[in-house]
Amino acid sequence: RGGGADLSPPSETAQGCEAPVASRARHILLTLLVSGSALLTALSIPDISIVFGLMGGTCSSLVGFVLPGMFAIRMNPHEEEEEGDGQGDATVETEEGQTAA
Repeated sequence: RGGGADLSPPSETAQGCEAPVASRARHILLTLLVSGSALLTALSIPDISIVFGLMGGTCSSLVGFVLPGMFAIRMNPHEEEEEGDGQGDATVETEEGQTAA
């Protein structure tokens, strides 16, 4: 093999599960469906401000609620909750098989 990068899709994810492989026909069908719906929308709506209003209303919730949480998670990727740190009821099973709080 040459020194080039391997551009083939990975067959397994990080958890060890196999990733679904989409067929070429499905990819072409979905591409035509998205492109066709975008074309029909552009031809049928006379004023672009309607589209901008719908897109702004839809995307503002993503920007306002989802992205800040994602950024917070990304900034602390190795921070894990310790067991029994006072943020909930942690139960531990003793050697005798009894459950202790």
